[in-house]
Amino acid sequence: GRTPPLEIQHVVGDYWTDSDGKGRLIPASQIDFLLPLFWSRVCRKSISSLHEDHSIERDDYFLPTNFRLVDTEKMCIVPANSSFEYIALSYTWGKGKQFKLFKDNYQELSKENALLKYEHQIPQTIKDAMFLVKKLLDRYLWVDALCIMQDPECEDKKVQLPYMDR
Repeated sequence: GRTPPLEIQHVVGDYWTDSDGKGRLIPASQIDFLLPLFWSRVCRKSISSLHEDHSIERDDYFLPTNFRLVDTEKMCIVPANSSFEYIALSYTWGKGKQFKLFKDNYQELSKENALLKYEHQIPQTIKDAMFLVKKLLDRYLWVDALCIMQDPECEDKKVQLPYMDR
């Protein structure tokens, strides 16, 4: 596929923003992805050893009902279980219109390449995260707007929100 215009904020010293209050943007072509890939692998290895110390087996790991992930290879929403490794995106939605998962669009978004059809509606932050997941040699991304059904009457939010900090 084509590379999205990934732009990541760069921190210089203690400054997050420039004089106009905007973050410094760096094109994807200038980013060395080997370092975050290394950090990701070291972190996962450390977490595995912590689980061993506490006698927690991977098979015992619990995910809430109807847990879903963004499959960045097939570009769709997929049901997941505790065997899936994934990266979670934590971000602020902002005030603009947010592309979300609903009961009405779930079947469509579950089809391979469905997210490509809505690429223009998906916020850049989520597109950047999807790109980064692939660069880190991972496949799955968890992002609340696309992985939890947002219908007001749906039980997903009630069941899954308490697990967001785990």
